[in-house]
Amino acid sequence: MADMFDLTERVALVTGASRGIGEAIAKAYAQQGARIVVSSRKQEACQKVAQEIVAAGGEAVHWLVTSATWTRSPDCSAKSSDALAASTCW
Repeated sequence: MADMFDLTERVALVTGASRGIGEAIAKAYAQQGARIVVSSRKQEACQKVAQEIVAAGGEAVHWLVTSATWTRSPDCSAKSSDALAASTCW
């Protein structure tokens, strides 16, 4: 899949990325150079996928999604997708 497309310097927010198709999409986008925001309702699963992406040489952070709001993981204080793309989390 290395020649499929280039996502370098792009940010991909992947919902449902803690397992299944969402996880596969997050990892595939990371392999193509995207910075990944792993989001799901399961904190530990989000962290695990983000750590796996980073361990494979990619860039990833995780967001916990609740029914009422987005709760940002404490390792980064970005408030919007623009701020996230420019943040020091990467």
